[in-house]
Amino acid sequence: MAGPPAQVITVSAAQQAALERIVRRHTSPQALVRRAQIILAAASAEQNERVARHLGCTRKTIRTWRARWAAAEAQLAVSETNPAELLALIDTVLADAPRPGAPDTFSAEQDRPDCRSGLYAAT
Repeated sequence: MAGPPAQVITVSAAQQAALERIVRRHTSPQALVRRAQIILAAASAEQNERVARHLGCTRKTIRTWRARWAAAEAQLAVSETNPAELLALIDTVLADAPRPGAPDTFSAEQDRPDCRSGLYAAT
């Protein structure tokens, strides 16, 4: 089913190298790797449906990340001269959006099972 034309995004050689580095890096979170793969595939000017089918996600997901990348293209172009800065900016662009709602009541350390009132204490 043909939908509206996909938003055109551009990825420079430096940006492509940084995205590929994120994909290959063993310490990259899988969500970040998936988003980098989406941008790399979307840069080939393929339709959202084809990219979504190839990567196993929805067209809405592809549209979302195309739009986020397009909104940051000017910032990304400015930081291309510094590879470390470019990588950090790409990490920021591809990061989760802030979640709505109240902040967490407990910190991550307080929520660990071994910290909960001795429920999992060694016997």
